Amino acid sequence: MDSNEILAEAKKIRSELLEHPNRQFRMKYRNFLLRFGLQRRMPAKLHEIYKKLKRQKVEISFSEGGVSLLDIPFEKQITLRLMVGTFAEPSLNETTNPTTETRSGKVGYAGTINVAEGKCPKELYPHQVKAMKELEKRIVHENPKTFAGLVVLPTGGGKTHTASQWLVKHGLDQNRKVLWLAHRHALLDQAQSSFAANAYRNIAKTREGFNFRILSGVHDKPVHIRPTDDLLIASTGSLSSETGFEYLKKNWLSHHRDELFLVVDEAHHAVASSYRKIIDRVRKEVRNLRVIGLTATPQRTAANEQGWLKKVFPDDIVYSVSLRSLISQGILAEPIFEYPRTRIDMTQFFDEKELAQLRRGFKDIDSIGEATAKTIAENKERNSFIVRQYLDHRTRYRQTLVFALNQDNAIALNKIFRNAGVKSDYVISSVRDAFTGVTLSPKENERKVRQFAEGGLDVLINVNILTEGTDLPAVQTVFLARPTNSSILMTQMIGRALRGVKAGGTERAYVVSFIDNWNDKITWVNPEQLYCEEDSAAFPENSSEYQKKLVRMISISKIEEFAEMMDDSLKGEELARLDFIQRVPVGIYSFTLLLEDADEDDEKPCQIVVYDNLSAPYARFLDDLPRLFKKHGLTVGVEPDPTKLNRLADEVEKEYFSKTESRTFFQREDVRNVLEFFSRTGEKPAFFEFKDREKFNLTNVAASIYEQELGGARKTRFIQDVWEREENGWKAFFGFNQSFFVRALNKELEKLEFPEHFKKAETAPRVALEEREFLRMSLAEIEQHNPEYAKKLRDQVFQDAMDDAGYFVCAQTGYRSKNRGHFHVDHRKPLSKGGKTLPQNLQLLKSSENLRKGNR
Repeated sequence: MDSNEILAEAKKIRSELLEHPNRQFRMKYRNFLLRFGLQRRMPAKLHEIYKKLKRQKVEISFSEGGVSLLDIPFEKQITLRLMVGTFAEPSLNETTNPTTETRSGKVGYAGTINVAEGKCPKELYPHQVKAMKELEKRIVHENPKTFAGLVVLPTGGGKTHTASQWLVKHGLDQNRKVLWLAHRHALLDQAQSSFAANAYRNIAKTREGFNFRILSGVHDKPVHIRPTDDLLIASTGSLSSETGFEYLKKNWLSHHRDELFLVVDEAHHAVASSYRKIIDRVRKEVRNLRVIGLTATPQRTAANEQGWLKKVFPDDIVYSVSLRSLISQGILAEPIFEYPRTRIDMTQFFDEKELAQLRRGFKDIDSIGEATAKTIAENKERNSFIVRQYLDHRTRYRQTLVFALNQDNAIALNKIFRNAGVKSDYVISSVRDAFTGVTLSPKENERKVRQFAEGGLDVLINVNILTEGTDLPAVQTVFLARPTNSSILMTQMIGRALRGVKAGGTERAYVVSFIDNWNDKITWVNPEQLYCEEDSAAFPENSSEYQKKLVRMISISKIEEFAEMMDDSLKGEELARLDFIQRVPVGIYSFTLLLEDADEDDEKPCQIVVYDNLSAPYARFLDDLPRLFKKHGLTVGVEPDPTKLNRLADEVEKEYFSKTESRTFFQREDVRNVLEFFSRTGEKPAFFEFKDREKFNLTNVAASIYEQELGGARKTRFIQDVWEREENGWKAFFGFNQSFFVRALNKELEKLEFPEHFKKAETAPRVALEEREFLRMSLAEIEQHNPEYAKKLRDQVFQDAMDDAGYFVCAQTGYRSKNRGHFHVDHRKPLSKGGKTLPQNLQLLKSSENLRKGNR
């Protein structure tokens, strides 16, 4: 689990405690660890879990002494309880009867988006307008009964804003319903915010408002879906279960069978079985289903590949624009990637077991061991190197955002920056008192971020809390002082610096990734590779422009590993026997593995650098994939069996790679990843040759026209000359469509000449949250609105469950006790199945029995 997932689980425990008598319960320590995804004790993770629970006012105790999570035996019971004074006790003089009084409260995940008068203040960029016109042409004008196509816009290109505005205009405002699917909770909230930001009269001309509902493990439940909901924004986990989909079908789809829009955010995830299952079931219920997929990095959808993505989106790509195009228009900044090498041997800090854990996909160093992480974080040589890199180039780096390894690293770096006379500070979620003697509050963090945004700081160091959702347009540079295996985290970190001039940012952005020596042990996510995957997605394979963009898809980290091997005397001797050309990569297999979870997913980018000696074995292996799967009883398109895949990987290594001229470059994990990718998607990884790329910046062309005050015939001749001189550049870039090139250039000039045309609307859309009766809320939710009422409900259940001798009695086992702490108030019929929070639907269960009962 990453930090956000740990926090979410801590919040769940707090909610459960709110529903327990005396606000406490016991559980086996092993089960406690499993709740946070731990099979064994991991000091750094346990420390983070302890902090997250403490922030939720949750205490941990162990009856046999001490609360060190490192020393408790796995089979022993621990007690979790809410700290004393967390909630104010209600007055005992109130006599309100909870069985008859009607009570309600507002929920933050459902309600009505009211349309605001006036014009939406956020003007679309040319590529967004083009995307919307293509959608209108394919769906509205051609009016197919069924449709499933992709809109491909790079990260930062405004996929969500474009799609939500189009759907407000052509969907919701025309009384058509919209179902929006996404794989992460943050994306669900972002979608709702985007629909609200587009609820203006110039877009929605007939409706006064739209009803929305967000469904996920941390939002609303499918049982609360209403036929009057216009917009459902849901995680796959909330609808993939039989119960969840049945409520969707009964409460919503059955009322809207004629027509529906289904949007799949991050549509390359649609190859996952959970997505395909939902899409197929919705398609069976709706006569005219229009599916729109949004993605920055589509897998290839060629018909002859018969891949899952092509099957889900048979109408292929409706519109696409490259990352390079948005950079040339000044919407995104030009990223300049730098890789200063620290020359520090990181493997000296780890044993082989810890390195194996990192290879298996642990997100960062801090997840392995607290002592190890602290040693690395406070390494003076590494930290001084990072600060020197800034000092040597501070003129061009300017405002710099540093992503540190952990809290120790942030504190240590800040001290060195300040000692060097740099105006710096750090923001982190919390600070251990043992290190600083103080605890930073959220307000203190906000003050520092505001100071940085206003130019009062040159450097701001942070640990994960500025990855998204913070507006810092002046950031020129990001320092990646922490390696990560999470492509999502890497994308978020890079994105902090990529706002272009047209979006209020900078023309260029420096992405400085500090490279440590891992001795070919670990392959971390490479920022340039992520950037280049998106950049190459929008061009046909046979175009010269596409070929130019492939050079950066070769993972820098893989090439660095090759260089490390050259420094090894034993491997160097073996490499010396090869022709030099054999020591240069001939290409790369590039693909992304989707790591499915119950409610949120993650991605694992995979790149296999191929040399001469491995080229033919890989080609034979990939051609034989269907035969190998059939031989081993593996089915394409379902969750792969890890044991069978490992067995098959061993066979592939022996059959295809054991007799290669040199095994220096072979990695068994690469074979395992290919097998898992084919198992999930039915596709073979795409192969890209290693070639050069070209860079463009349309902003420079516009700036030249503006600065030289060109007009009339002189302007026309200048534009024509640029178009003709760039025979292999601008023409290919704009698909040899000169009119589009001229329109894009003129639009950019208009922005430079008339910035006052972009005014803010006088009013803003207002979101009215849904009012929900307490009887349809959980006890934990009721507690947030009215703790007194929640307590009265619990007290009444305990009173009803008391026998004549004064003992509380478990409704299912008959267990008797006078200690309220042994029991839990539970729903007879769960809320997820239509039950209500009323005394007649509440029962008293022994706490252990309630844990076993689950959702039966």
